[in-house]
Amino acid sequence: MRFIILTVTLLLLFVMNLYFGSVAISAADVTDILLGHDGDYGAARFIVTGSRLPQAVTALLAGAGLAAVSYTHLRAHE
Repeated sequence: MRFIILTVTLLLLFVMNLYFGSVAISAADVTDILLGHDGDYGAARFIVTGSRLPQAVTALLAGAGLAAVSYTHLRAHE
């Protein structure tokens, strides 16, 4: 049960990172950009694909790396 709660929370925070930021971009535009639909999104496409998405993926990978290191450190000192 704890794993399910953590996974849902992780996915929710990942998606929130894509949809919310200092620049207001509508949820429909963010969804269209992520799905690759053509349109005149201008700077919004760059913000989502060039800033928000890489930040979200980097945060996810950094968190996973820290968790793995912490786990191996704890297991090594048992």
